[in-house]
Parts: sequence; structure tokens; C-alpha cells
Amino acid sequence: GPLGWFAWWGLVHGNWLAPLDAQRYWGRELQPPWVSLGRAVELAWSFQSYWLLDLLIVSLAIAGLSLAIPGLRPSETTYGALSLLLPLFDPIWDRPLLSVPRFAVVVFPALWGLSGAGLGRKLPEPLVISVLAAGWAISVVLFVNWRHLF
Repeated sequence: GPLGWFAWWGLVHGNWLAPLDAQRYWGRELQPPWVSLGRAVELAWSFQSYWLLDLLIVSLAIAGLSLAIPGLRPSETTYGALSLLLPLFDPIWDRPLLSVPRFAVVVFPALWGLSGAGLGRKLPEPLVISVLAAGWAISVVLFVNWRHLF
């Protein structure tokens, strides 16, 4: 399938890698994840607002995955780590965590770590539910008021 797609671009447009070359127009540049996170912290400190919300959600996902790793299978650890790391390799310089919260909220091993499930401890269920519901409610309010959320 993908080879056929690239072949079509090569035959019709004369550039086999046109879809990959077009990525530079999105303003993204390849860099190490720690540079992306450092820039995200710098922008969150300077501007707060959406940059801070992005950083908070991604930080919670990273913390949750870190807490869950001792109780995870290697495949779950790999899934969680790659799901969080890959978007950090190709950020937009002005908002490095743009869209990363959307990717992070579905990383189920991170949620397991935040809830303490399978790790021999359990956070109080009302606490977990209320924190997640508050985050959801804040996101809904921002979204329905046409704020740039993720």
C-alpha cells in the first residue's frame, strides 16, 4: 500500500517523496525529546495559558507511565514510551506540545500508573474519578468556547 502511494507521487508528480517533503511546511523540525520538553517548560513559564495546559497533561502522562513501569509487561512499556516520545521528536517550535495531549490521554499504561492499578496500591477511587472528571470538564469548557485546546 505505502509503496504504491509513493510510486503514484513519483509517476504523477515526479517526486516519490512528496508527502514526506511536504512536512517541512508544517513548521516542524526534528529534535531530541528533552529539547522539546525544555522548550515547553520555557513557554509554559512565559505564556501560561495553553502552553501550561499542554505541559500539565503531558507531565501527568509521563509521571503515570513512570509509576506504572514496574508492573507493566515489556509490550505495554514500549507502547507507552513510544506513544509519548515519538510526538516529542518532531515539534512545532512555537508550541512544542501542540497535539501531544491528544496523543497522551489514550496511553492507557499511564492511566494505570496514575490510578495505582496493578502496582500493589490503589488510590481512592473517588479521588481518581474526580481529578479525571475535573480535567475533562475544563477541557469541555475550553472546547465549547472555541479555545485552542490541543
